[in-house]
Order: sequence, then C-alpha cells, then structure tokens
Amino acid sequence: MEKDYYYILGLKKGATLEEIKQAYRKLSKKFHPDLNPNDKYFEDRFKDIQEAYEYLSKNTKDNTSTSKSSNEIIQSDVKFAKASNIVAEDTILNSIVIGMAVIFVFCGFYAIYDLLLK
Repeated sequence: MEKDYYYILGLKKGATLEEIKQAYRKLSKKFHPDLNPNDKYFEDRFKDIQEAYEYLSKNTKDNTSTSKSSNEIIQSDVKFAKASNIVAEDTILNSIVIGMAVIFVFCGFYAIYDLLLK
C-alpha cells in the first residue's frame, strides 16, 4: 500500500513547500529518536517523517522555477530570443573576421614568397 505523505506530515494535499518544511521541522523535533531513546514507535515514525519530507520536497510544484506566471515565461522567452539573435550576429561577425584574417595571412605569405623569388 502506498504511503500518504501528506497525511504523515499532517498536511492537506497540495500544501506549499513552506508548509511542508514547517510540518517536517515540527514533527522531526517531536519524534526524534534521540529525544525518545529505545522506543521503536518514535524511530519508525521519524523515518516515515523523513521519507515524506524528502518525497514531497522533491515533487512539490511550489518552487519558484515551476510556478512562474505566463507573463514571466513570455518575458524569459523574449530575452532568450534576443540573446539567440545576438549569438547569431556574433557568429556571422566572427566568420567575417576569420575570413578576413585568412585573406590577410594568405596575402602576407604570398608577398613574402614574391619577395623571396625576386
């Protein structure tokens, strides 16, 4: 049977990441094995609380990277498009500069070769 991690932490489904952290801290202090030595119930309960916290903190959709508004997403896409355009312009400019450098190097070698033959 699958564990109900929200129930273990005493939370309603869909709790925020901050609520999950607060519940974990409160319960881990209460059920910590060092505060309740030689009691298997507290040890097992503490392990369940840790497992619930680890699972929910990894799988909660409440962190800032996934809860952006649509306006923020559009703005980040615009910034990315502008950055991509700058990179494309830089690539073209670099190609031109490299091409000119090759021409100058070739002309320089040709001039030296021409001087040596005369």
